[in-house]
Amino acid sequence: MRRPFRPTAIGTITFYGPDNVTAVKAVVRIYHHLDRAPLVSRSFWGRDPRVNPQVQAEMAAFLKEHDAKQVVTADGIAGCPHIEGVDYPAGGQCPRCGFWRRDRAQA
Repeated sequence: MRRPFRPTAIGTITFYGPDNVTAVKAVVRIYHHLDRAPLVSRSFWGRDPRVNPQVQAEMAAFLKEHDAKQVVTADGIAGCPHIEGVDYPAGGQCPRCGFWRRDRAQA
């Protein structure tokens, strides 16, 4: 007898920071279908979450809680940890993370 199909949960970890070297935030997302929005997402803040044992333990517990069978992460830091429209005005640039500022006229 065939077992029913159960989608495998895939976890992603993305690191954010004020520049391309310093990580201060990790966002963990759980996907059941990669072509859809994540089922659940959680942010973890801490001093360099890439090597912070406390933050890593919290991320691992979150992934385990959501039964993630695979975890994918990008090499490097993805961008500013602050959220446009929440931490600074929509359409603006983060006033705290000068490294990530760009001339929006060229974007």
